Amino acid sequence: MAVLHRVIVGIGSNAADREAAVAKACAILAARFSDFRASSIYTTPAEGSCAGAPDYCNAVALFSTDAECETLERFFKGMETDFGRTPECKTLGLVPLDIDVVVWDDRILRPRDMARDYMRIGLRQLGETSFL
Repeated sequence: MAVLHRVIVGIGSNAADREAAVAKACAILAARFSDFRASSIYTTPAEGSCAGAPDYCNAVALFSTDAECETLERFFKGMETDFGRTPECKTLGLVPLDIDVVVWDDRILRPRDMARDYMRIGLRQLGETSFL
């Protein structure tokens, strides 16, 4: 029997049509993962190395998968490319789509993200307050 992993991801975009990009990414993931749940889509200022870039539309989502983390991350990188992300995008400060695995089986993989408003807002909306 396959092992199901519990995953929390951050989804964001600060390029043109950023809200539509996040909504479309959520729709793709909802079609792929039967127990997919997402926060609302909300806007936050760019933070950290992206400070000064246009505001981001964000969502936080959780779901279960029998895929391995590396497989899931490759799938997300493919989605980012499909949405127009290139290696130059971050340098330019415009990110058409960013999806990161932040929590894997209750293990925080990206502690810096967990401290940022763009994750904390979505986690609260999803009732995932144990990470706050």
